[in-house]
Amino acid sequence: MERHSLQIMQESKLVFLVCNPEQGSLFLAREKIEFLQSMGLGDRVWVILNRADQALAIPQEGAEEFLGVPVAAKFSDDTFWVRLAEAGASSVVGSGKGKASKLAREFREFSRALILNSRGGGGTPVDEGSMLAVA
Repeated sequence: MERHSLQIMQESKLVFLVCNPEQGSLFLAREKIEFLQSMGLGDRVWVILNRADQALAIPQEGAEEFLGVPVAAKFSDDTFWVRLAEAGASSVVGSGKGKASKLAREFREFSRALILNSRGGGGTPVDEGSMLAVA
């Protein structure tokens, strides 16, 4: 990991590590989490599970147990809308029909939760269900 990346993370309140809920990705994520913990960032690390609705995906609870950190959000596997947005040099949320996709809704909900939590100050960024609190 580059020095400037670590400097930015040390100034940040939260560090989101994105991984897929499959064995190989989770092993790499755990290595990265252990490294971040050794750098004193362990209490700031939260996981985002990408493609969490795949048939062979490890459930959120299993991922949290394996990684030792909570899952802040899960996003669906929606390669159709992602590729369409890429082709149009846009985001899923900003692309025509993609705005109505499940993935776009998940992005908006996550964004709202981050904003609301930043305004509320203090506390944990997740609720008891390990998803970001919206209230």
